[in-house]
Amino acid sequence: MLRGHNVDYGAPVTSAIRLGGGRIVEVGSSNLAAAGNWKAPLTKRPPRYCM
Repeated sequence: MLRGHNVDYGAPVTSAIRLGGGRIVEVGSSNLAAAGNWKAPLTKRPPRYCM
């Protein structure tokens, strides 16, 4: 998840994802993420889904 997309709409987005069985890996900064920011987290433990 882009760090800037981790927001709170009454409840943190991360809580909803974790309740559904997901695992959060934040990448980039609040307003920028380069392709290299995604590579390392995705190769350590490939996700089932990537949003």
